[in-house]
Amino acid sequence: MNKLFLKYASGIIAVVVIFSLFSVAFADDGLPLSDVNSTDWFYNDVRVMYNKKIIGGYPDGTFLPQNYATKAEALKLVMGAAGYSMLTIPENGPWYSLFAETAKKDGIIFDGFIATIGEAITRYEAADIIVRALKLEYTSDMIGLDPFSDTDDKNATILNYMGIFLGEPGSDGKKLFSGDRGLKRCELSAVIYRTMKYIQDVNDLSYKTFADPKTDFGDVFSDSDVMSAYTALINDDDGEIIISSKGNNAWENVKDNMGKITGRFNFILSLYSGIMKGYNSIKINASGYSQSLTMLLRLENSSGIDVLSRSSEAEKKAEEIYDRIWEELPNDADEKATAKAILEYLVLNCKYDTEARDNGDSAASSDAYACLIDGRAVCSGYTSAFNLLLKKAGITCVGSSGVAYNNGSSEGEDHIWTLARLDGVWYYMDATWCDPIPDKEGRVSYDYLMIPADSLWSDHSAEFTFEELTSYIK
Repeated sequence: MNKLFLKYASGIIAVVVIFSLFSVAFADDGLPLSDVNSTDWFYNDVRVMYNKKIIGGYPDGTFLPQNYATKAEALKLVMGAAGYSMLTIPENGPWYSLFAETAKKDGIIFDGFIATIGEAITRYEAADIIVRALKLEYTSDMIGLDPFSDTDDKNATILNYMGIFLGEPGSDGKKLFSGDRGLKRCELSAVIYRTMKYIQDVNDLSYKTFADPKTDFGDVFSDSDVMSAYTALINDDDGEIIISSKGNNAWENVKDNMGKITGRFNFILSLYSGIMKGYNSIKINASGYSQSLTMLLRLENSSGIDVLSRSSEAEKKAEEIYDRIWEELPNDADEKATAKAILEYLVLNCKYDTEARDNGDSAASSDAYACLIDGRAVCSGYTSAFNLLLKKAGITCVGSSGVAYNNGSSEGEDHIWTLARLDGVWYYMDATWCDPIPDKEGRVSYDYLMIPADSLWSDHSAEFTFEELTSYIK
């Protein structure tokens, strides 16, 4: 483990005990703050912190995210993250007096800070108290790193290295720290959240260090690396993890491929049937230098549709449909016969949404709801619905993403189909391609119903191997 991790690992237990921020069930998604919207970049940070009573709003129902945080407010949150669990607000005197007294005694702040404790805190000052409170050190791994074009401050480097201060875009392609600028309430929420999340991820080992990446992009994030990070992400209570990579030109190899990386992670969302925790996309923030890369991955809902409600409705509809299918199956029906009956139902009751595909706006056609309730879907909608119904029948399955080539075309398109275990044998099945286009009422194609998993149709190319897919099925 890196020296940096060891220096602050002793504070992990205190953080979990005090705040229960990352060891409890996913929080209620409601956020009764009139000036914090789901489209704001800081929405998830504020939502999680608010729902777990770490931060609060004002009596009029606002949060005032663009107001600058005071030194007192920042100090209280930083000390909480550092494990100061017994601090209370005194009946007499300033509410922050005990925090300030303890922080001064422990060398976190000094007289000058206390004298201006009601003023806005700068980014330099916030970085300083975080580093001091968590007892972080500038290690040999950070020597020579230059993350920001406007400062060589060691505290800024340490916290960028940890993925806590990501910086702002600069004109020269490098990040700006803007250390003399005040820290807004929304930014403070994000900084504290990342601090606590980083510590918990290290403790949970959902933090993954990709060792010694090669110069080729494909070797920086191999298929197994992507699957490992994605699995950690969807299993995280708050839908956010930090990953790190070190080695030869780690940052240089990744920074020009961010669109490709983001697209790759987002497409992998389709590997699992249904929508995870009401989210449908992955946002990635990255920062780094030639030899070091830090990436913050966060699940989001970017579609503008109520995916959580749609997922719930799809579950209910799937129950109804499966009960109907089950009643019509013979008593001796095996899993192959069950899968065939499910596929026939989908093909006969849904048609491919060519309009959504051609318009490039398929968000509302990409989930099980689209297939089971709207009756119009694209491949991820077919596959999500198919897998959902297979699971209702107790059949183990997972989505297999990759590229498909229509009508012999050499230009492939992103596609997803199903890998399922039927009567003890693994098969690939493509529900989408079993439905003719244009839609032909009453007709089902069986050309893509089942093919043994040790082979694949010549017009399909899988992104992940059979071994990789099955190793992540729980």
